[in-house]
Amino acid sequence: GSPRTVRALSAEACDKRAELQSAEIQTLKKMLSESRTTFFSQLQACGQQKDAMIDHLTQSSEELQSELHERQKTVAKQVGRIHDLETALAVQTSQTEHLSKQTGHLISLLEALQEDVAEHQKTALRQANRGHEL
Repeated sequence: GSPRTVRALSAEACDKRAELQSAEIQTLKKMLSESRTTFFSQLQACGQQKDAMIDHLTQSSEELQSELHERQKTVAKQVGRIHDLETALAVQTSQTEHLSKQTGHLISLLEALQEDVAEHQKTALRQANRGHEL
């Protein structure tokens, strides 16, 4: 092989290598482009999932707050009813004590009346006995 032939073969080999490298570069560029597209579409999907989760959590939170508010109103009503019942019970207790005192007073009056009646009967009996003696 003459030096010119060796040089021609060498140049041809360089051209082949450059073509292969160029093809590799094009393949790598294509892969990079596809990866970039995939990455951004996944990023967008993640963003949509995040937004959906935030919406769901916000809605759940609002529902729980509403339920809590309803329960608080119910408890407040129940506390009010308990207060009313306690007041009514206090009034009834007071009335019962008053009635008990009045009953005791009436019993005392009845006992006094019974004693008076007994005294009158004794007196009437004595007078009747005296009347017989006369």
